[in-house]
Amino acid sequence: MHEGIATLSIAVVDNGIHGLRGHFVDSPALRYRFEPIVRDWSPAFAEDVVIVPNGSDHLSLYRARHSIEAVLARGGAVLCFCGCYTPWLPGTVWRHDNTRPNRDVRYHVASDPLGLMAGVDPQRLGTDAHGISGWWACGELVTACPQSVVLADTWGRPVLIADTRSTPGLIVATASGPLGDRGGAEAAADGPQRLYRNIIRAVSRHLESRHA
Repeated sequence: MHEGIATLSIAVVDNGIHGLRGHFVDSPALRYRFEPIVRDWSPAFAEDVVIVPNGSDHLSLYRARHSIEAVLARGGAVLCFCGCYTPWLPGTVWRHDNTRPNRDVRYHVASDPLGLMAGVDPQRLGTDAHGISGWWACGELVTACPQSVVLADTWGRPVLIADTRSTPGLIVATASGPLGDRGGAEAAADGPQRLYRNIIRAVSRHLESRHA
């Protein structure tokens, strides 16, 4: 799956949400370690990749923001698949906005130099089996690096960014759009799973170039 890196070690922030661990499944190429949020949480991430999944505690993440900044300062990657409503992620914050009807929401690719959307139909992210649109991302990402916008919605609001400019590391964030790794070849065919795996490939290339 990855170029240059045999196994990728990933820390997943664990807010105790039921079923979370079933969405990040080990494989020969990926090893996940779950980092529970506890009282007086002060994580020290040894991994080069940190994932913040949907439903995480962003107040705790804000208090631990220096730990996140340290990962990025050494050239690692932080992947946030949850609306970051506190400013713990450098250069980016999430703003909730439900003023537009979901039925009108569609997504389009703005810029994709890392190939995150390769083979992904944007509408497969935002329309479910019942034809309901707009569920995948609510609100928008406000970013200090507009060149990082990968995916935007009907009104041009950023809903997916890939930022390689704000820090020495790689920041990939969604506007609360959930992503995960269910494992298996069949899962790779759907939109969210394919996007997740494209992100992991981009992370591997980023880390490979850092170690080159």
